[in-house]
Amino acid sequence: MLKMLGKLSPANWLSKNNAPKHTVQEDIVLLARYAVETRHRPEVLDEATQFLVKVDSETLTPEDVERMAKHLKLLLPDNKDVTPETLRATAGFEGHVSNTVRYLRVLWLLTFALVVTRLAIAVMRNSFGMFEVDVADPDSLRLELYALMITDNFEPFLYGLLGSCVYLMRITGHHLRERTFDPRRIAEHMNRLFLGGVSGGVIVLVIDNPGDIKLSAAALGFLAGYSIEFLFRTVDRLIEAILPKAGMETIARERSGWRKRVEFEIETVERQLAAITDPSQKKVAEETLGRLKGLLKT
Repeated sequence: MLKMLGKLSPANWLSKNNAPKHTVQEDIVLLARYAVETRHRPEVLDEATQFLVKVDSETLTPEDVERMAKHLKLLLPDNKDVTPETLRATAGFEGHVSNTVRYLRVLWLLTFALVVTRLAIAVMRNSFGMFEVDVADPDSLRLELYALMITDNFEPFLYGLLGSCVYLMRITGHHLRERTFDPRRIAEHMNRLFLGGVSGGVIVLVIDNPGDIKLSAAALGFLAGYSIEFLFRTVDRLIEAILPKAGMETIARERSGWRKRVEFEIETVERQLAAITDPSQKKVAEETLGRLKGLLKT
């Protein structure tokens, strides 16, 4: 996936060494094809059609190109975002997909990887606590609880990335449909992806407005990743209705899963400790109990 992303980077697409130089004739052909496909210029439709027939049959002459170049202003679409560069990036033909579709596939793979990571975290969490606490092995129990703590704190960042991916897939699909995707904006998309991941974790810390609507830290992270601008101002009406009412009290309860697990383990060890008669085992159990109580202070 990283290799694919490297090939799709702006540096690769726009580098003089990697990107072929496109001639004015190629731009005219792209604009003529777009004019025929959309029929947005009826006054040059017949001439553009004849021009493309000659292009496809490889009988094009310099005079034909010069004649069509005179109609260049008429070929330009009303939508100023549609340019030869965007038409080239979104153009696909038989046996080939456009560069925009390749970029969209990278976003699909990244989203799939994030979903798989989330499922792996869920499986790991559910596997914890399935076995009886071994008071003789406090280190393994401590490792388990630290893993729970890390995943609880990592989850909002993960959902922030996922929210950014959903947003980028949505706008890329729109630009693909409208033929307005500019590959020079991929760097901006990568920046948006990074900011979405950061915002997903940071928003949990900055929102402190108790209300009736309850959101988990994961849901809040997803919404923050989807709409980064919420850190500065609320843009989307749906997010405006939900995010400000998601208080830190709700988020704290959602993020305290590992603490509940620690408290449960403390109760279990205390029950076992009351039944232990062997001095050496009792000492190990007391040590385990002390470490568990120490975790609650972190």
